[in-house]
Amino acid sequence: MKRALPDADTVKAAIDAVLEEAATRGHRPTGTAIERRLGIPHATFHRHYADLIDTHFRPHIPATVPPMVQAESSGADERREANLARL
Repeated sequence: MKRALPDADTVKAAIDAVLEEAATRGHRPTGTAIERRLGIPHATFHRHYADLIDTHFRPHIPATVPPMVQAESSGADERREANLARL
């Protein structure tokens, strides 16, 4: 016996809930969190809701912030550079 799949509105509500929860906790939202909330397997989620993933989920994922570049080199960096030059 097959279980009925959730409708598009239910999936959108789950996506919104996962996005809100991730923003509150300071984490990146994941598709796995949506799948768990809906109780459906990964392949089924992507097979049936690919359009919602592309239009409703991915545009709302925050971009990763690249690590900050050090403005000044530390003493360890200078020693490393001196050792590399010596070798």
